[in-house]
Amino acid sequence: MRERYDTLQALRGAACLLVVAFHLGGEEARLGLGFNPLKPVRWFGYAGVDLFFVLSGFIIAATTRADLGQPGRFPSYLFRRAWRVYPIYWVALAAAVAVHAVLSPDPVLGPAPAREATDTLLLLPTPGQPRFLAVSWTLTYELMFYLAVGGLFLLPARAAVPAVGAWAGLVAVWSVAVGAAPADPYLALPVSPFVLEFLAGFLLARFPVRLAGRGAVALGLAAAGWCVAALAVAPDPDPDLWVNDPARRVAVFGPAAALAVLAATGWERGGGRCGLRWLRRVGDASYSVYLLHVTGLVVGLYLSIRAGMTHGKAGHVLWLGLMFAAAVGPGVLLHRYVEAPLLRLGRRRPAAPPPTAVPTPPARRAA
Repeated sequence: MRERYDTLQALRGAACLLVVAFHLGGEEARLGLGFNPLKPVRWFGYAGVDLFFVLSGFIIAATTRADLGQPGRFPSYLFRRAWRVYPIYWVALAAAVAVHAVLSPDPVLGPAPAREATDTLLLLPTPGQPRFLAVSWTLTYELMFYLAVGGLFLLPARAAVPAVGAWAGLVAVWSVAVGAAPADPYLALPVSPFVLEFLAGFLLARFPVRLAGRGAVALGLAAAGWCVAALAVAPDPDPDLWVNDPARRVAVFGPAAALAVLAATGWERGGGRCGLRWLRRVGDASYSVYLLHVTGLVVGLYLSIRAGMTHGKAGHVLWLGLMFAAAVGPGVLLHRYVEAPLLRLGRRRPAAPPPTAVPTPPARRAA
């Protein structure tokens, strides 16, 4: 498998910008203006998370395919995944807590500070939304999926696809037969509909295809058509209707995200090249931007109020631009100066010791 797909990085960038636009649209809606340029994005911007989940499943399957069935590689895999998720998350969390302490009237310490600190630092499942870094709920799903894939290291390699298929079947049956999530958050994670998006990406990587340009375009149009048709079936004046309805949003945006990933990777495998360098760079920084953008929006909103910005049409457009910069800029800087160096550090390996010189035996004296 290829170690890097440029089209996937572009999709990560697009997913990140969708989520940023969705949350910025939410801040815009709270202003109570007579016009809301970002209102349409609120009907689908949160689907950037669904695309992230499919991409994550694809990437983890592509990068671990040679390791499945080899238990000895599990510790190294676990370290790489933890190093990828936790250090930069802790930096973003520290920034979010600091902003909360300065700008929020709520106290930093909740009613159960030790339990909350443990759950927050380790990204453990909780019944409610995280207080300081709201988007971190998705990282809990990521870690659960990484652990599940790590479990495949302990099975024969040929058991990977049947195990994934059985898990998908369990989630589908639970979603149809039961519907409601278990009360225990640890039990709710593995049967969540979001799991189907991870598994879809995993299976796409296990069965790669090559596509010509027309085939990729057809799949992309099919993805868009699926979303439009599904949203048209159940129109609602509330653009945030499906944000907190995992089953419905996965049914609408999960297949579309899977088709988009299939189209992008199949086209690149067929010889296509992605020229959207700026979007690929956003994809490179997407994790940092994703973690920091809500904190940036909070700070940007506070500063705009302090500056007395008005919201006439021209002033509001300027406000949107400044808020977008406040959401994306800190994450780009965090990626460049913290995340990227940390990733390079994690990839370092101790140098192999030089071979020990073996003394040449003295030549035997001829008889």
